[in-house]
Amino acid sequence: MNRLADHIQKPDDSADYSRILLEFAKLPRSAWRAAKQRLDLSIEAAKGGRFERPYRFYFPATDCSFMFSPFPPGRPTTGPEGELARSTGLQSLTAAAKYMSEAGRGIGVLVSKDGEFLHLDWCLIAEPWERDPEFDALLALNNPFRDVREQRMDGYYFVNE
Repeated sequence: MNRLADHIQKPDDSADYSRILLEFAKLPRSAWRAAKQRLDLSIEAAKGGRFERPYRFYFPATDCSFMFSPFPPGRPTTGPEGELARSTGLQSLTAAAKYMSEAGRGIGVLVSKDGEFLHLDWCLIAEPWERDPEFDALLALNNPFRDVREQRMDGYYFVNE
């Protein structure tokens, strides 16, 4: 999360640095593992220039959804056009993940490749969830996410000896 504040895409022009960190700080060890796993998968896909569908999970105890996505390969990532595409993609995917989870808050991370370097763009959307028939119809036609399944994750691993 080094230089996180420099890479926050602000849909409402707010200073979301501490609020993003706070959402991660609320997570138990098991949810941190889930976030790291999805971030690592996104980084590997971006490095390899592979298209992958976005990853997401919802943590009910904090009413926050988390979305991680590699940027589609072959699209510009720098300059005004690339920055606009990254920002728009990140905010759209974060909003969709938040909506599908019926969450009050959504954190999004978009990983893009720029030569040998990676960009990690971050976003927080915090607004009450409301049913939107138009958004439902759009997601029914073009759901960008993988199927989700509920699972219990242990906070610690123990070795039996």
